[in-house]
Amino acid sequence: MTINSQVRTAGPFTGTGSLTPYPFAFKIFQASDLLVARTDTGGAQTILALTIDYTVTLNADQNVAAGGTLNLLTALPAGYQLALTSNIAVMQPLSLTNTGGFYPRAIEDEFDRLTILMQQQGQFGGSVLRIPEIGGIPMLSPIAARANNLLGFDSNGNPVAVAPAFGSSAALAIDLANSALVAKGAGQIGYSTANSYPINTVGYALNSIASISNATYGAGMVGFNKSLAYAAGTVGFKLSQQPIS
Repeated sequence: MTINSQVRTAGPFTGTGSLTPYPFAFKIFQASDLLVARTDTGGAQTILALTIDYTVTLNADQNVAAGGTLNLLTALPAGYQLALTSNIAVMQPLSLTNTGGFYPRAIEDEFDRLTILMQQQGQFGGSVLRIPEIGGIPMLSPIAARANNLLGFDSNGNPVAVAPAFGSSAALAIDLANSALVAKGAGQIGYSTANSYPINTVGYALNSIASISNATYGAGMVGFNKSLAYAAGTVGFKLSQQPIS
């Protein structure tokens, strides 16, 4: 078979809340060669697992009729989206031995595999930041220079680490995520047991529990380090007084 199409995707299909087959028309070698992504209405993407989330029926002869059909085990909710592509492992499974068989179909399959791998590389490469210049750009700075900075570009278009403007929302977000300095992260957020905080906030959680577990209260962007001595009256101080499990 010739690979005469560069398309290695199917979808996105939009869910209706009903079970329905999802066809694809690109060659793969086995059901596990598929990569299946589900996106909810909020834009969060989940990679689905074969036999756990879906099954695959391949067309009997991939050289005559490439592709097959994917069937979800649970209906795709209305408004959700499903996208399919291939994720064939970068391996060469064909073994040719002296005095062994030399079959045209086996050879052609391996040429097809090489073409598919190059198409996959192009597919995945389309999901990264790219520049139009053929010569490329210099490598990013090392960790020490990038830490707590933003990605910027100098007058030549080359990447540089840029400190966020003082008082900007970007600077605040970086400071809140800092768990290395006592004056940052949880040390920047005021807290008092005298206040009655709304439900599902960090303040509410601290008022309600004697020990802190892995429950989430919207604090995923706030850095905390048990070993730091936070100032009294901050979230960091309150957390440091509790046994962390």
